[in-house]
Amino acid sequence: MFYFVLAIDVGLLSVHGFAQRPPCRPPAVCVVRVARQQITESHEFIGRIQAVGRVALVARVSGFLEKRLFVEGAEIKKGDLLYELEQPPFQAQVESSKATVDQLKAQHPNAEITLDRAQDLLRKQVGPQSNVDTALAAERSLAAQIEGAQAQLHIAQINLGYTEIRAPIDGRISSTSVTEGNVVSPTNGTLARIASQDPMYVTFSIALRTGLELRNRYASKGGFSAVVVKLRLPNDSIYGHDGKPKSAL
Repeated sequence: MFYFVLAIDVGLLSVHGFAQRPPCRPPAVCVVRVARQQITESHEFIGRIQAVGRVALVARVSGFLEKRLFVEGAEIKKGDLLYELEQPPFQAQVESSKATVDQLKAQHPNAEITLDRAQDLLRKQVGPQSNVDTALAAERSLAAQIEGAQAQLHIAQINLGYTEIRAPIDGRISSTSVTEGNVVSPTNGTLARIASQDPMYVTFSIALRTGLELRNRYASKGGFSAVVVKLRLPNDSIYGHDGKPKSAL
């Protein structure tokens, strides 16, 4: 058994005179038992908390803002309806585009019949080739117009969907920069911001030499995955969950 002995030496002084000092007591001896204890190496760095997901909400079409459907600073879920723009103008555009598609589709069968008739007459040698060419061009042109009208209908439906601005992620929403009754557009900039709350990043910088030393020291123990990250809050308390290194050097 090993002991660590801390001895305090006290020198003896003799005084010559008429009176003799009493003899000094033996010096006090302190005995400390040596014990094995695991010492964990630690380093402290100053960091800042950063959200993993951050989204700036921007209007994708121009229109009057009719409703704001969230409380500023509240926790929201992905898919929650946050803003609603005036929809009737966009709904009317959808109906107009749909009517154009229906009209062109109604004309297309007649163009196909005309083409078939011209081809049949040409096979019987009672009709000229020019009639076939004209009917074919008309049929193909009408088919292209139908595709174009369907594309316009799809765009109109997309724009109608943009009148509802929904949360793309879970998180906490900031204050809004616009209120009901204002005109919003893609050029207005950010309407509000959403920052995810779980999980979170804690970013901090370390000296290059320190990083290299840590990497070399823990290379045989799993690298940086063997390092445990603890977060000390501004009130000097330790956060209840350990962190995992995301990237280093």
